[in-house]
Amino acid sequence: MLIDVTPFTSGPRQIENAVLTQKNPNQVAVAERISGYIDHYQPLFLRRALGNRIWAAIDEYTRYEHCDKDEEKERLIGLLKEPFADFVFFHMLRDMNVQPTITGLVRLKCANDYVSPIDKQVQTWNHMADELRYFLCEAEIHGVEGVDIDIDMLTYINNFNL
Repeated sequence: MLIDVTPFTSGPRQIENAVLTQKNPNQVAVAERISGYIDHYQPLFLRRALGNRIWAAIDEYTRYEHCDKDEEKERLIGLLKEPFADFVFFHMLRDMNVQPTITGLVRLKCANDYVSPIDKQVQTWNHMADELRYFLCEAEIHGVEGVDIDIDMLTYINNFNL
């Protein structure tokens, strides 16, 4: 995988009970949920961040252990980790307050008060866009062929969906 649970254990993307060493069932459940998001969104992110010509090779490279490391792929992967973590976190924030059941969506109950995740989503998306702009510059400097970032991935958003 491109990333693991690590980007969600501290800092601005910190998720409660996301830890590297799970010691209780709740921590295991949190780590599995995050891993599920990572696994689900990696192909979409790579396709949109790299373009159709090279995304599949990077996706396959990140999913399997390789004896011989490919320096160019490793450089690309290193630059894509932060924006991918933001992409995953953006989608997790969108889904945070509800849980699908067989009878419909259920609002999750908690002792804490819920606040709208929109401000955090906007910050997260715009940080991802900045990181992808940096990635694009680095790819050009190093002569990486075939990178074709979806323009929507570089576009800033705001709270008003404008």
